[in-house]
Amino acid sequence: MTSLAAFGSWARGDIDAFSDRDLLVVSDDAWERDRVAVRAFRRGMDVSCYTWSGLQAAAQRGDLFVDHLARESAILHDPGDRLRETLTSFRQRSSYGRVQQDGQDLFSLLEMVPSGSAGFGWAYDVLFVAFRTVAIPRLACEGVSTYASDDVARRFARICDLGSKLVKTIRRARRAKKLYRSGCGDLSLDWRRLRADIQLVGHAIGADIAPAIVGVEFAQQFNLPALFSYVDARRVERDLLIAYREWGEAARAGH
Repeated sequence: MTSLAAFGSWARGDIDAFSDRDLLVVSDDAWERDRVAVRAFRRGMDVSCYTWSGLQAAAQRGDLFVDHLARESAILHDPGDRLRETLTSFRQRSSYGRVQQDGQDLFSLLEMVPSGSAGFGWAYDVLFVAFRTVAIPRLACEGVSTYASDDVARRFARICDLGSKLVKTIRRARRAKKLYRSGCGDLSLDWRRLRADIQLVGHAIGADIAPAIVGVEFAQQFNLPALFSYVDARRVERDLLIAYREWGEAARAGH
């Protein structure tokens, strides 16, 4: 049994040039799940795959992704209403402190930003994801369940008393994230602007850092962690960007 649902801006009807086209695929049949996911990916969709036990466990844990699906999804295929029943079983937790700490840990990677356009794109990507990882559960604990990018930024800005500055920064980060993930070579990003944006968001989410551009002197220290988490993966992504840029410049110089 496989169920499908569109979610996020695609389902809300406010999709724009910088939106993801998000699709949920739930099935215990690994072959079928992968087949549907690959077809959707080839059509430009971002796919989230779950087994039924995995999605049910997430609902029981109070994972806010399930609340996101329950509030902002359009079910496309759901034999026996199993997906609908699973989503309605979501119960919010009283605290999401660990989730918010994960967001702050991710944000701390921005203490070292790879030089160059791709490195700056990576930084805005991490900034955007880390901000949402902290802001959405914080708002949920205050009785506000919202997931649209602008609405999350506006509501969180009121808590932080940052007004339109934070909203504009998150819009800039969302745009850069999309361009970075789509492989755009020239993101036309400015370091002074990026540094100011990192400092602003860091202050908002309680993760004040002093970002710096890092290049060849760090590339020699690159190594893989023994255990991988999402933060580890984004750290490796950053370190590869640092090393790749320096190696590429050396090759072009004929070294």
